Amino acid sequence: MKKYLLFFVILIFTLSLYSVSTTVSFNIKSYYDSNIINLSEHSRDNFIDSYNSEKYRIGSLDDWITSFNVGLAFKHRYFFNHTQKIKLRFTSDNYYYNSVKSNVKMAFSIKQYLSKRVNFGMAYSYYPKIYLRRYKSEFDTSNEYHDFTYAKNIYSIFSNVLPIKYLEFKFGINYSQLYYNEYFTEYDTNDTEFFGLLKTHCKDFITMQLSYGYKTSRQINSDNDDAIKDPSADYNIYRVMLIIGVTDKLKDEFSVKYEEKYFNTKNPDDLYHCNRKDYKTIIKNSLTYKLSDKYLLKLFGEYERRNTISNVQTVVDDKSYHTFKMGLNIGIKLKY
Repeated sequence: MKKYLLFFVILIFTLSLYSVSTTVSFNIKSYYDSNIINLSEHSRDNFIDSYNSEKYRIGSLDDWITSFNVGLAFKHRYFFNHTQKIKLRFTSDNYYYNSVKSNVKMAFSIKQYLSKRVNFGMAYSYYPKIYLRRYKSEFDTSNEYHDFTYAKNIYSIFSNVLPIKYLEFKFGINYSQLYYNEYFTEYDTNDTEFFGLLKTHCKDFITMQLSYGYKTSRQINSDNDDAIKDPSADYNIYRVMLIIGVTDKLKDEFSVKYEEKYFNTKNPDDLYHCNRKDYKTIIKNSLTYKLSDKYLLKLFGEYERRNTISNVQTVVDDKSYHTFKMGLNIGIKLKY
């Protein structure tokens, strides 16, 4: 963790020396989450009744989260006087009652413009530790529950093309590495997503965005004969977004994401993955009010539901869930 922070500090200092302009942004977000570890109705009832309490390392099903986000953006003109934009971002999510869910994220991106209508870039994000819940490990004979946690790297490349003023195409690839702790290494995966996006400005105050992504998730330790579970899967991911400028200062943003997930394993002993399909829907809406060029307020809400289909009813009962979030974001942007 320290080496990543040191790298960020050195990079920030170097970029600031040669930048044409620098933008510093701060965001403080406070929101409520009704189901912080995405428990099913069946599991929620067990938690409330204190049944199998060692399985849960949380004190409540819901929680208040405060998120702090700091961003730095640098603009340069190194490549034949074309614009480059470099962004660094650090995010910390802090759970009030259930600190085990608190986490941090570091992100870096660079975008190179070839003209006003053509650009390409790359990005990297790192999550040191993400807590999901607790399970028993196949490789631990004690039969105890252990934290189900993982670290995540995300590498991205993308290209944007604007053939005409009100039309934009974006294409890209996201490659992710998920490394679980020593009790659940069979869940380590390499994920690859190919995506395309169409963005159009119907009017000066209306923007519509459509996108599709195809994602594959493949088990890294597939040669481990002792592992029964195989989380490998294929995804279809659809997104629709509509942004309406209600006034010069007020913007409404509405989006729907629909995800189909098909697990690959044919091993009948892998009850939680064999012949299983997940269908997830995420609906978001936000209202952003621009107080000035430097300050903004955003009210937002989000509803998420996953429906699981399986030949095993226990899997359906354990993996289907729903949750909602709502909160407030305060943003500050300073340009130098």
